[in-house]
Formats: sequence, C-alpha cells, structure tokens
Amino acid sequence: MENEDGGLREFILSEIEQKGPIPFSQFMEWCLYHPRQGYYRTEGVKIGAGGDYYSSPSVHPLFGYLIAKQLLQMSEIL
Repeated sequence: MENEDGGLREFILSEIEQKGPIPFSQFMEWCLYHPRQGYYRTEGVKIGAGGDYYSSPSVHPLFGYLIAKQLLQMSEIL
C-alpha cells in the first residue's frame, strides 16, 4: 500500500490505477491521515499565524470568553 518513491499524489493515483475508482471519503482519509504523507501526520505548525490557517480562537483568548458568555445567556433563556 505504501508508495515510497513518490508523494501522496502518486500514491493516490497508483491506488486508483490498481483498484479503480475510490469514494471521496477514502481520498480524504489518505489526504489527512496517510501514515507518512497525510496532513495530520506531517511535522509543522498547523494553527496560528505561522500555520496553515488562522482562526478566531488563535487570535485572542477573548474569543473563548465570548463563546462562554453566549452559552450562559442561552442557558438562562431555557
């Protein structure tokens, strides 16, 4: 199953050539969790200003406070 010579793209193409079409879920599984080349298996910063994406929780702790405040307000309505 492991394609040592090429990258993830080559691995996926090889699997499709050998076994035929694959479901999108299998494609995403390989892209994210392939043991050597999947996104979450590789080194490097994933979150934050130096990472691949920068989201509200990465910006400031105030985000968590505001979410908690909103949840409290919602719980008081019920």
